[in-house]
Amino acid sequence: MIYSKQVMSSQLYTTFPHDSLQQASQKMHLKEIRHLVVLDEDQKLVGLISDRDLLRGFASNKTHSPVSEFMSWPIKTVNEQDPISKVIDIIQSNKISALIVLNDFNIPAGIITTDDLLLNFLDVLNKDEDLLSKLLPKFKS
Repeated sequence: MIYSKQVMSSQLYTTFPHDSLQQASQKMHLKEIRHLVVLDEDQKLVGLISDRDLLRGFASNKTHSPVSEFMSWPIKTVNEQDPISKVIDIIQSNKISALIVLNDFNIPAGIITTDDLLLNFLDVLNKDEDLLSKLLPKFKS
């Protein structure tokens, strides 16, 4: 069984609720990422902002607005020990592109994005050609 901890990116890039959308956009661009974890001054998780959230703000000419106006909250989380099937279910049923992985102390330990899931799936397929041959007919129909 594959667990959240095995798939997550443990490098979390953060921003603060009072940072502007423009500042958040610059961080995402520099790090080549699509999500920032939003933490308050006490390093407590308060939200998640995605590139789509930024686009919404930019489209309404609010580039200097605070991240807090456009971030997602409450955000979906899983534990490091949760099976990847739970992660996929949460992402699919909530139509989201990322969720935060918490450790046993409820502290953010990582992030799982749809890209992480796809890359992990591709890695499994590349290692198991029998599985690939079994799945291909399903994708063709």
